[in-house]
Amino acid sequence: MTARSQYGVVCKTEGKHRTSNIENQTPKWARIHAAIRCSGVGCSMLDVPPGSWAGRILRWLSAQPSAVSARRTSRTTEPAAGCSLSPRERVRVRWNTALLVGRIVAFVTMAFTAMIAGAQLLGSPPVTTNLNDYLLVPLRVHLLSAKESPDISTTLTDKDIARILGKVNRVWAQAGLHFYLESLAQEEAANPELFLAHEGPAERFALLSLRPEETKASNLFHVYYLKQMTVNGIFLGEAIFVKDTASLREVEGGMDEPLPRVTSHELGHAFGLAHRQDKTNLMASGTTGIWLNEGEVRQVRARAKQFPWIEPASAVRQKADEWARTGKPREAEALYQRLAALAAAENGPERKPEPNAAKANEMIELTFASTKTYADPFNDVDLDVSFTAPDGRTVRVPAFWAGEQTWKARYASSKIGRHRYRTECSDKTNRSLHSLASVIEVNPYTGDNPFYLHGPIGVAADKKHFEHADGKPFLWLADTWWMGLCQRLSWPDDFKTLTADRVEKGFNVVQIVAGLYPDMPAFDGRGANEAGFPWTTNYSRVNPNYFDAADRRIAWLVESGIAPCIVGAWGYHLPWLGVEPMKKHWRYLVARYGAYPVFWCVAGEGLMPYYLSHTKSEDAAFQKKGWTEVAAYLRGIDPFHHPISIHPTDMARRQLEDAGLLDFDMLQTGHSDRASIPNTINLVRASRAAAPPMPTINAEVCYEGILDTCFDDLQRFMVWSCLLSGTAGHTYGANGIWQVNRRDAAYGKSPHGGNWGNTSWDDAMRLPGSRQVGLAKKFLERLGAWWELEPHPIRPLKFQSAKGSPARRCGFRRTTSSPPL
Repeated sequence: MTARSQYGVVCKTEGKHRTSNIENQTPKWARIHAAIRCSGVGCSMLDVPPGSWAGRILRWLSAQPSAVSARRTSRTTEPAAGCSLSPRERVRVRWNTALLVGRIVAFVTMAFTAMIAGAQLLGSPPVTTNLNDYLLVPLRVHLLSAKESPDISTTLTDKDIARILGKVNRVWAQAGLHFYLESLAQEEAANPELFLAHEGPAERFALLSLRPEETKASNLFHVYYLKQMTVNGIFLGEAIFVKDTASLREVEGGMDEPLPRVTSHELGHAFGLAHRQDKTNLMASGTTGIWLNEGEVRQVRARAKQFPWIEPASAVRQKADEWARTGKPREAEALYQRLAALAAAENGPERKPEPNAAKANEMIELTFASTKTYADPFNDVDLDVSFTAPDGRTVRVPAFWAGEQTWKARYASSKIGRHRYRTECSDKTNRSLHSLASVIEVNPYTGDNPFYLHGPIGVAADKKHFEHADGKPFLWLADTWWMGLCQRLSWPDDFKTLTADRVEKGFNVVQIVAGLYPDMPAFDGRGANEAGFPWTTNYSRVNPNYFDAADRRIAWLVESGIAPCIVGAWGYHLPWLGVEPMKKHWRYLVARYGAYPVFWCVAGEGLMPYYLSHTKSEDAAFQKKGWTEVAAYLRGIDPFHHPISIHPTDMARRQLEDAGLLDFDMLQTGHSDRASIPNTINLVRASRAAAPPMPTINAEVCYEGILDTCFDDLQRFMVWSCLLSGTAGHTYGANGIWQVNRRDAAYGKSPHGGNWGNTSWDDAMRLPGSRQVGLAKKFLERLGAWWELEPHPIRPLKFQSAKGSPARRCGFRRTTSSPPL
């Protein structure tokens, strides 16, 4: 009869199934082992040309004398010395042993030959073509269940796990890793009530409480499958958790189902890989991408070799041979089957895009792993990459430290064709970072994203409006999400919900601060995201994990058709951080986000000192000089030349010592309801008349609902007053969104003790003013040639009204049900 092992290797026994109980097999295997020692039956029985791939496999399996490759000592039927088996028994046992070993070897040979042939046919040979180089990784899979808790109980079966693991190994074959199933535990979750009682960020810590003690181990990776949690998957150091209802955004060449991809992605985190924004990469968040670059492969393999329980295939082979020689045939067989499973695994994905390929104007990311270790990588090393386009134009792009000993560079171009690049490291002795050269291929973009279709945004020749790189006019309509990168606007649910609402209403810009927020002291817990703060608390270095989390949000805005206007820091952070560290902060932002279609805002309220400062005059003077220096630095290092401004206390031109460093003039004109109207009109007119000429944006005025004022009728008046006075667009704001109030946790008090209001962000999202300003933008775009409109002021009418509210004195009346445009 035949019995099929869990790895698919068919082994013949004498009239009965071979069980997994080693005691039941000892007599037979003792006889087989004796026969092997007597006869030397081995791999040489397979007639394979020595120069073929199959021959290489056979040489790999028979490189050293072993129970399956020992030299024949006799071809006679005479009993060998010390052998108790009869000649007939020896022949029969030799045949069974040869069949077992021969089928394993043949299976390995055929599978690996097919793998290589397939890779050669597809033009993407595996990173590791020598089985000795593969690393074998033990994996324990847990299928969790909980009585009366459907949110925990997975419906996956052992057949599902076999399918998932097979696809995981196809993905990780590109790094020469093979995961074998150490065991499959179908078990009751521990402490389900604790998990179900936690939501949001606290949920991930409660996940660990679901692990039963009896199946924990420290010498392998654990993957737990359950029905529901807020994210698709998460790596928590001790274990990986994956929900079996995961969903992903499909990309070209990606995995055909979510669970193998999510599992593979979280295993990447277990090996130290960070998130990437290349959509086809395995470490991209929320996509079906499966690819790794060379730097990531090197990083993973280096990390894997640090685990003592991850072994190379060559070591497993040696151990199997040794056990076979020393009377442990069952243990040896298990290892041989493990090796056979390695060879049987499909070698990587079926089709890979052109290496280092991107589409026009889309960001492409390159990873560089240092083989040299630095104690303080952020401060010890600077890495730049020079890209030369097909037309010969060269730009120098700063790379950013991505954690551990890894740097990444991001690039985008509208030029179709091959782009050459070469790295330049400040440590020229580091051959793994310095003077590396290669090419990337930029292909035409065929989608409908306006930033990729028409190119990034710049200032038009008339210095009055913005336009895409191909000349298509761009009418700015921004929303204000100052604290949108903090964890209070949770990823992905809250962030994507707000994004979708703003896209539907016509917004195409979001003003968002890169972590150094307003209205709070440094390192206030309200400003953290799921990875902490953007800088260490002593300002010694950035926290790359913070920016990995920010990457997902920034990339989502761009993919949704919204240009991030990235504010480097609120103005009063400059005296705390210092000018030189602030330059490093901005270099980091340019490296991370410069390849996206962004606007740069040097600082928020550049001249405003900290609310509780006792040296406000000195701080303001320091900030004006310091932010001027930072703005000049930013202009010098940005290879993509994105438009630059600074969010002001009144007018951007007045925040710097040199207004020529700006590309557009931001205004802030007040939050005093209708009392802000005269200042708004006066500042807009002053900006439009000032030199040098540049587009004007009222970047902050009368947030809707702030202190229970500034409602939709005022929002309509402000957007039309600004647009018809010659601005290049308009910025709207809603109280509750800019500071991210939550229903369960309002933002709270400002440092000065005041409170701007507790409207939650999702209620603020529905305030009618946001739709009204969107309708104004849509009206002008449908009108056509809006950028050619010129302001024509007329003498204002005089209204007579009774004394009363400011609204009546100004001749305006607030209505709560005004019809739309």
